[in-house]
Amino acid sequence: MNQVHRYKVVTMLSAAGATIGYDPHGPEIVLAADFDRVTAERDALQQRLTAADERADGLETEVARLNRVKLALKELVEIHAGNLSVYRYYLSETLAMAEKVRDASLGMQRKYLADLIDNLHQYGAALKPAEPATDEHVCTGCGSKGWTANCKECVPY
Repeated sequence: MNQVHRYKVVTMLSAAGATIGYDPHGPEIVLAADFDRVTAERDALQQRLTAADERADGLETEVARLNRVKLALKELVEIHAGNLSVYRYYLSETLAMAEKVRDASLGMQRKYLADLIDNLHQYGAALKPAEPATDEHVCTGCGSKGWTANCKECVPY
C-alpha cells in the first residue's frame, strides 16, 4: 500500500459498549498497518541521516587535517623558494667560469680552472644544508618524537 488512508470518526463504541458521537466530525484515525509502515520508514530514514551526519563529521575532520598539511607544505615551499634563486646564481657563476676555462688559451686555462675549483668549494660550503635543530618534533596527536606514518596528526603524512 503506497498511501496512508485517513478516516473521520463519526460514531465510536467505548470499551463498555456505550456509543460516543462526534459532531460534525471526530478525530482522524489511520490503520495500524499504515502507521507501522510509516513509522518504520521514518526510523530507517533517521538511521540513514545519522550515518550520513557521521560520515560528514569524519570528512570535515579529514579536510581540517589536510588543510593543516597543505599549510605546512606551503610554508616549506616558501622557506625553500629563496634557495632556488641562490642555486641559480651559483649555477650561472659556475657556468660563466667554465666557459672562461674553455675559451682561454692554454696558459690561462690552468689559472681559470683553479679559480673554478676554488669557487665550487665555496659554493658547496654555502649550499650545504643547515644542521637540524637539536629539539625533535613532538607530535600533538600521538605524542611521539619525530614523524610517523601511523598518526593522522603528523605532518607531512
